[in-house]
Amino acid sequence: MDRTRWPSRAIFGNLDLVQTKERNAVYFDLFGNLLVHYSSLWVMPLSFFISTLFVVLLVLALGLQKLTLRGVALGFLLLYVNVLVTSLLSWLLWKAVWLFRGGLPIEAVQSRLLMLGFVVLALGTPSAVYVLMRNRSSMFDLGVGALLWGLILMVVTSIVLSGGSFLFQWPLLFSLIGLGCMMWAPPRKSSLNLLILGLCAVPAIVPVIPIIYQMFVGLMLNWIPLLIAFIVLLFGLLMPQFRFIIASANWVLPGVTVAAAIVLLVVGGLNKYGNTEQQPSSIYYALNTDTGKAVWPSDPASRDKRAAALFTGGEQMGMLADFAYARTSREYSLGSAPVASLPAPDMLVIEDKSSDGVRAIRMRISSPRQAGTFFVFLDSKADVLKTLVNNKLIDDEGAASPAPKKQQGLRIDGFPQQGLELRLQVRASEPLKIRLVDQSYGLPPLAGTAPQPISDFTFLAKSFSL
Repeated sequence: MDRTRWPSRAIFGNLDLVQTKERNAVYFDLFGNLLVHYSSLWVMPLSFFISTLFVVLLVLALGLQKLTLRGVALGFLLLYVNVLVTSLLSWLLWKAVWLFRGGLPIEAVQSRLLMLGFVVLALGTPSAVYVLMRNRSSMFDLGVGALLWGLILMVVTSIVLSGGSFLFQWPLLFSLIGLGCMMWAPPRKSSLNLLILGLCAVPAIVPVIPIIYQMFVGLMLNWIPLLIAFIVLLFGLLMPQFRFIIASANWVLPGVTVAAAIVLLVVGGLNKYGNTEQQPSSIYYALNTDTGKAVWPSDPASRDKRAAALFTGGEQMGMLADFAYARTSREYSLGSAPVASLPAPDMLVIEDKSSDGVRAIRMRISSPRQAGTFFVFLDSKADVLKTLVNNKLIDDEGAASPAPKKQQGLRIDGFPQQGLELRLQVRASEPLKIRLVDQSYGLPPLAGTAPQPISDFTFLAKSFSL
C-alpha cells in the first residue's frame, strides 16, 4: 500500500508519541527470545564505570609489568591494520565474484551463503595476522590494545548514538573481566583460563550476532567492506579468546577459517540464482463496506505467480480513493474481488455539542476484527481546531502553528483491542463526513488465494455522517 500521502500525525496505541517526555530506551533482543531494555539514562554511568575499569586494569597491569605501553600500542595499531586489510580483501573478492559472473542478480546480493563466507574470512584473516605477530608481544598487550578501540567506540556511541552503545559496552565489559581474571589467574591453568574466556565471550557475542544479520539485510553485499570492518572491530574485543586458541593451535584456526571462507565464496559465486529465491509479492484486499465492493490492488511490475492467479483479465488502473488520505493514492491495477464477511470499523458518538460555531464531538472508535492499524479521515470541508486521543492532545505542528487544519487524518499503529476515545473540535458549515479504515496482516479466507501473513494486507473502509 502506498503510504506517501498518509498524514504525518500518527500515534501508537494508547501512547502519544508526539507529546511524550519519557527518555529514550536502549534495547536489543537475544535471538528473538528475550528483549533486553533499559533507560538511556544508564548509558553514560555505565560507560563511565567501564572506562574506569579499563583505566584501573591498565594501571595495575603496567605496575605489575604484565603490560608494556609499546605492546599495547602495537595491539592498537594491529587491529587498525586488520580492519583495513580484511575490508580491502573482502571488497576485492566481491568485485572478483561480480566480474566472474558478469554482474549479479538481486538474489546474489542478498545471498546468505556469500555473507557467511565473508564473515568466516573476517575471522581467518585477523587470526593469521596475529599468528605472525605472536612472538613480538604478549597476549595481554595485544588484547588491551584491541580493547582500547572498543573503549573509544563506546565513548563515541554513548555521546552521539546512545541507542547503539550496547554494541560496545557489554562486549567490552565482559572482555575486560575475562582479561583481568586471566592476568591474575594461577599459571599453567589452561582449563581454567579457557572456562573464564568462554563464559565472558557469551554475553559479548550473543547481542552482536543479530545486529550483524540485520545490517546484512539492510545494506546487502554491495556494502560488504563496511560490514566486514564492523565485524572485525567487534571481534577485536574478543582478542584474548583468539590469542588463547592461537597459542594452543598456531595455524589451525587461520587455516581452517580461510579454507572454509574460500569454499563458501566459490560455492556462492557459482550458485545459480533465480526464481527459487524470489521474494513473494504483496497482495492487498480492499473492501468498502458502504458500497459493498471489493478489489484486489496490485502492482503489475512486481506481480508473481501467486498474485497473477487472482487476475484473469479486465483489470483497470485506478486509485484506492476509499482507503487513502484526501482520497488520493498511487495508481494500482484493480481487479474485482469477492466480498468477504468481515465486520467493518465502528464508531459510537458519545457527545456532540456546538458553541460559538465550534462543534465538539466525542466518539469511540473500534475495530471489531481487531486490526492492528487504524486510520481516521475527515472528508468534509472543515477547520480542525483540536484533536485528542484518549484525552491526549495530538498536534504534530506544535504551538508555533496555531492555524486550523483543512484536512485531518490519524494513523494509529498498535490499535488496542478495546478501541480508543477520539475527540474533535471543528468549525464546519456542513455535516461532518468521517471515514474509518482498519488494516490487518494477511488476507480473508477467500477461494483462490494462498495468503502470506507477513506481506499481505486487508483493508476495510466505512464512512459516517454526523
